Amino acid sequence: MTIKEINSIIDDNLYSSTILFHDGKFVAFGDEPSSDFVYIGPTQKVKGSSIYSNGKKTDSDESKCSELFNNVYDLCDDTKISSFTLSSFQIGFIQKTITAFDATHIILYSDDYGIFINFYDIRKCVPEGRMNRSHETRLLVHKLSSLKKNHFKITLNSWSFKMIPSIDLDVGIGRNKICVFTDEDTGDMYLLRDQELVQPVIGFFSDRLAQGIAFVFPAKSNFPVQDTSPMMNPDFE
Repeated sequence: MTIKEINSIIDDNLYSSTILFHDGKFVAFGDEPSSDFVYIGPTQKVKGSSIYSNGKKTDSDESKCSELFNNVYDLCDDTKISSFTLSSFQIGFIQKTITAFDATHIILYSDDYGIFINFYDIRKCVPEGRMNRSHETRLLVHKLSSLKKNHFKITLNSWSFKMIPSIDLDVGIGRNKICVFTDEDTGDMYLLRDQELVQPVIGFFSDRLAQGIAFVFPAKSNFPVQDTSPMMNPDFE
């Protein structure tokens, strides 16, 4: 039964070529393009310690498994900069917007006006993608909540965010630049690392003005954006 559950977990996490089993839990490490993603979940029957790579058990002993497991858990820093809750509706909305907007990254941040999310495509912010008549660079901003939280800003990989299930999740922003999504019902945790990218800058040369121009999109909310969070869904506490 243990082997059956191990194979089931491996089959359920095909995005991961490396899965650690230790202390009644498993840790799946994401491959590219989601190498910043880690999923920690419970196992019912797997009690021993082992590491599987590409579906095959490695020679790693219990001490190595324990060390790796503890290092991963240390990433779930209890000293959080800020914490809040995302509802299943909001996570589903974000994932659908990522697809519709073809966004490579999202930025979660809070200021004096609430909690916001930005969507953008980093591929259109490189010098080869400078604005011209046939090219458009866009930044989409959405307000998630009007509640005030400690200020934070974290950039996440869109491919990794789409791997998170569309359920109610507690979100913690760590001082170590790790964003932890927790399912309080099951204890499952999804860890995403801050990409630490600079906000998009659009630069181009204006023939009409005969000079260079740069548009910088600050992570601020002092421009008109509509709060589209559902009125009857108490997503934040």
